[in-house]
Amino acid sequence: MRNGWSVAVRLTASCCVVVACVGVAACGGSSAAGRPGERVTRVIDGDTVDMKRLGRVRLIGVDTPEQGRCFDDAATRFTRERLEGRVVRYELGAERRDRYDRTLAYLSRDGEMHTLALLREGYARILTIAPNDRYESAFERAEREARDGDDGLWGRCDPDRNAAQRPVEEEPRGRGCLPTSACPGKRDGDGDGCYCE
Repeated sequence: MRNGWSVAVRLTASCCVVVACVGVAACGGSSAAGRPGERVTRVIDGDTVDMKRLGRVRLIGVDTPEQGRCFDDAATRFTRERLEGRVVRYELGAERRDRYDRTLAYLSRDGEMHTLALLREGYARILTIAPNDRYESAFERAEREARDGDDGLWGRCDPDRNAAQRPVEEEPRGRGCLPTSACPGKRDGDGDGCYCE
């Protein structure tokens, strides 16, 4: 009888452990597969999306070019292609809202964190704001690889870096090349130093 009792107790304890583990995963535990899923309903720009239940979400750890800046369209297009209309996994930040009342979260699709994809492909720069710094070292590595490879904006939009790599050529006047001050709000569409294009 004593052996039967201890087997029953061990079996009951094992079942409780299994149920607890399943419960943690279903409630958004630490495994990627266990994180909650949510549909991205609209992409605002490269680092901001709207989601069905979470509302407006700002991606943690990155800053993509704002509208009118070099590579803004490419970053927005990349996020739209990867996330819009899709169910993604999310992990809320330690600080859950920013000063604009947007939800702060890490988003993942098909097991890959979108922030890392943005950095790795050169669509964004790292932006770390404590206490949301959990993946900072991984983000730094991804940005460094993109920068070293001149990927994305690093090969097109970093004027200090580009000036050091390319000889400076005088832009012939009369070709419609105007300085930035002549066209406030306009951008240098092809990175040649001419604005108002």
